[in-house]
Amino acid sequence: MDDRLDLGLDHPVSVRRVEGTPPLAGRAALVLAHGAGAPHTHPFMTAMAREIAALGPDVWTFNFPYMDARRRLPDRLPVLTACFSAVAAHVLAATAGRPVFLGGKSMGGRVATHVAAHASVAGALAGIVCLGYPLRPPSGARTDRTSHLAHLDVPVLVVQGTRDPFGSPDDIRDAFAVVPAAVTVVPVEGGHSFEVPRRLGVGQQDVYARAAAAITAWMASLTGGR
Repeated sequence: MDDRLDLGLDHPVSVRRVEGTPPLAGRAALVLAHGAGAPHTHPFMTAMAREIAALGPDVWTFNFPYMDARRRLPDRLPVLTACFSAVAAHVLAATAGRPVFLGGKSMGGRVATHVAAHASVAGALAGIVCLGYPLRPPSGARTDRTSHLAHLDVPVLVVQGTRDPFGSPDDIRDAFAVVPAAVTVVPVEGGHSFEVPRRLGVGQQDVYARAAAAITAWMASLTGGR
């Protein structure tokens, strides 16, 4: 069930918390934003939130304004960044000093890197988790999705599909080499949403579980196991 929160923006924000198991004092939190084409209730988002929370961290997801308004096109980057920053500030306050990570699927992960590079909450963050970073559109359109990375001062984890048309794991390593902080790239079988062809005989849920295990292990390495 979503909570509609007034976070000081022009609109309420739909936010959902998936509590980590087992309940642990001081455990970390991860705030995940959705991709451009689907809300935070999309099966990919809910599956990843459940898989991660089952390994300990609290996971918070939310909708950007255009998605709650049922508009097709995403908001402009300043609006997306302001919304994500407001949700991050809410989670930081709600978790009372516990480690907080930001991340997201595709566009959501890209916006998380902008928040960590420029927003006022950046100094309070423990790290960034990108699930399929949209390095370049498959259409070949030229867009700047990397210049801000040089301003990231927090550790970054990118989980990237080996068949991702937006960029291979090697492409991601090259692009993120400008980040001053530590960057970890974890390849997983699959495309932009970690989807795998049936002929490979790999279960989709298994791919999600492997990604979640990599994420929680990386988070624990930065927080002393929390």
